[in-house]
Amino acid sequence: MSRSKLYADVTGVTKPLSINVSTSHGSSTASATIECVEFTGSINDEITIDLGYIDYHQQVFKGYIKQIDQKVKPNVYTITAQDILIRAADYFMVSDNPETPYTWSDISAEDLVADVLDMAGLSGLIVPLPTNFTFGTKQDVEANLLSAYDFIKNIADILAWHLYADVNGDIYFLNRKPYPMLAGSIEQNQPGWTVDVPITTPLTVGLILDATFTRSERDLRNRVVVYGTGGIKAVAEEESCFLPTGFRKSAVFSGAELVDKQSIADDSAEYNLTLYHRLSKVGSLTVLGDPELIARKTVNLDALAINAEFTGEWYIFSAEHSWSNAGYTVGLDLRSFELCP
Repeated sequence: MSRSKLYADVTGVTKPLSINVSTSHGSSTASATIECVEFTGSINDEITIDLGYIDYHQQVFKGYIKQIDQKVKPNVYTITAQDILIRAADYFMVSDNPETPYTWSDISAEDLVADVLDMAGLSGLIVPLPTNFTFGTKQDVEANLLSAYDFIKNIADILAWHLYADVNGDIYFLNRKPYPMLAGSIEQNQPGWTVDVPITTPLTVGLILDATFTRSERDLRNRVVVYGTGGIKAVAEEESCFLPTGFRKSAVFSGAELVDKQSIADDSAEYNLTLYHRLSKVGSLTVLGDPELIARKTVNLDALAINAEFTGEWYIFSAEHSWSNAGYTVGLDLRSFELCP
């Protein structure tokens, strides 16, 4: 991959001074901040950002302008934008009558997510594989006085699935774990499971400017409790080789009216136990700029770059692109894991 003259193309911007784009598995939206001398856009205009080098660049962001600041001396604009899912975060679900909330019955999880997104003006949800979860079979699903995104996030958490918008503005709902999804994994029989294909360019020693690796049980949970309606509950737990014998670190999911069948509670507890009962391995890297390094992709670390314990396939949990006339770098938060033998 070439590292020739820097390249940037931003909607409405003719003289960019600096560009920062942040994508993260843990954030509701991707965000971007642009400093420039000349700008012709307005609030809520669509904006795209293409970054890289003259002979190697690609789109890294698509969203809407949310704020414009202008400094008079020197004359510099600062534009703040967020991706298309900001519409779901901004849309507050309020029915005409507090006694009659929005309701759904006998609806698949993916159709429910699509309906709520449609309320926020977001259509065309992409669901590569079915969830095999159906809500509202015994009593209606109700929603009122919360954001569309918060409602959908609750659905995703129950399923241990993920909702996000990609760099082209397409919205996905899929079984996307925050770590590499490998062949032969213990989760491979869950609905929607697919094996990751890493990006073709490995992170070699020559591309890494700085790296720190950490192993931690901070996010580990070996007991999951799910509460539903009418006394429905489920508990999934197991001993952990990473914790003292008999010790439990618990996570609680309250599905309220969403979980109205015992089978939903049982599956949710088991899926989330699998998700959380693992030791986290985190890599914090700064690398030479590469527009392909975006959150939710996986990448291979070259054995020459670091200690052999940290080689192999890693998930890009977050990526912070920093571009200016001084250069282009990407800050990466990579995730992998260890399981009990």
